[in-house]
Amino acid sequence: MSHFDTHLKRILASGRSQAVIFAGLVAITVLLVAWHTPWGTWLHSGPKIAHAKPPKAISTSDVTLHAELSQTKLVQGQNGTVYVNLGIQAPVPNNVIQAGAQPINRPPMDMVVVLDRSPSMLAANKWPYAKTAVSALLQRLGPSDRIGLIGFDRSANVYAELTTVTPGARQRLQALVQGMQVGSATNIGAGLQRAGDMLTQQPSERVKKMILLSDGETNTGITDPLALAKMASDISDRHIVLSTIGMGLGFNEALMAALADHGMGHYAYLEHLDTLSNILAKDLAEARSLYAERSELDVQLRAGVQLIDAAGYPIEQVNRADNRFRIKTGQLFWGAHKPLMLMLQAPTAASGAFALGDIALHIHTGGTEKKAVVRHEQLAYAVVPPAKKQEALASIRGDVYRKSWLKNNLGRMRKEVASWIKAGDRPKAQAAIDDYRRQLSAAEAKSGMRIKDETVEQDMVLMEAELNEAFQGSDAQKAEKQNRLSKRMQYKSREEQRK
Repeated sequence: MSHFDTHLKRILASGRSQAVIFAGLVAITVLLVAWHTPWGTWLHSGPKIAHAKPPKAISTSDVTLHAELSQTKLVQGQNGTVYVNLGIQAPVPNNVIQAGAQPINRPPMDMVVVLDRSPSMLAANKWPYAKTAVSALLQRLGPSDRIGLIGFDRSANVYAELTTVTPGARQRLQALVQGMQVGSATNIGAGLQRAGDMLTQQPSERVKKMILLSDGETNTGITDPLALAKMASDISDRHIVLSTIGMGLGFNEALMAALADHGMGHYAYLEHLDTLSNILAKDLAEARSLYAERSELDVQLRAGVQLIDAAGYPIEQVNRADNRFRIKTGQLFWGAHKPLMLMLQAPTAASGAFALGDIALHIHTGGTEKKAVVRHEQLAYAVVPPAKKQEALASIRGDVYRKSWLKNNLGRMRKEVASWIKAGDRPKAQAAIDDYRRQLSAAEAKSGMRIKDETVEQDMVLMEAELNEAFQGSDAQKAEKQNRLSKRMQYKSREEQRK
């Protein structure tokens, strides 16, 4: 027997040594249990952590929800802004011919076109363009699809109930579209109500799609934007996807965008309608690749954490006491990735280890509900004393931090500028641009990294030039230029925040 073996035998024979070894084994066991215990049972007690756990993708369905924080450590007493970069990944269908192909055996579709017949549709050839685009849409629908047509002015009229698109029916429907005439006033609410009733009059497993085309402000019937948005939400609750297309310069872009957001669909803006047929074709192609007719985030935040923005999507506070919110994130397409940035404000008065909260994604597809989650342990962060500022800087994830400024915050600024241009307030529009520049420089100084590039600087210079030009000329010229610019900037802001 070796000297080492003899020595080890003596140690093991000692009662005191056995007690020490037993205590060590117990300690190791406790540590292992603690490691696998959900963080919610001890995370708020204040232990310091060297690094927050890396983000993970968790799924209880075939959809994946991924979360990544802009930084995992904040400095006590300083700004607590944190960005959560979310990614929703829909599954790729098994029955595809090749990458990017449409799923085989897709469910048939019921589509209702809701067409504005107000007198303003006669201006700038909008009426013939709209009718031509609807006729082209009829050509793209298959024999298993059905289409309905509603026209609205002061009231809503059903021009065609849901009709199977056979060759003979297609010809009759095209003649009917070309025979439509404009009326008076604009009652969007009446058109939406009739279309919703048409799509739900018979239970079916068909994909249900509604497309609203309008060029004006609603001025008859329900005119309150909040009431109309609630109507769009009710339409979505009936498993109908509502998309909107604003035509020309006379429509209310904030209303049309809100209707699409609450209706879980897309919003498009066209000043010139020569590409309207392409927009409708794109909407049809996406409807054929629909995986889920609606999705929404259930966000429950730790007490004191504020939800500032969600990529411009509608935010509904479900329960103030629980700090719980619902965010409508729209339809999902097979194999598609949907990015979304949450902007949060976390309290930094006390140091310690915390979690922002819990996030769950609810998906409604084919009459069933699925769920994907990111739990609070994936949203962990620490508040460190000022002396550990370098640790906080080292925790910043450069790609997420840059995206928060060059996409999300740029879009937020552009949306604000658009609202001030629409209000005719040039100084406040310029102030919003200046404020973004200052905040961007401050973010660079705080993080110690280069964020802005030549592209974003050129973008802001162009923005200022367009702003100055929009306030030049006669009153009529200024009004037209400001209307055009505010619509274009509002539309672009949505793309920046959601891509």
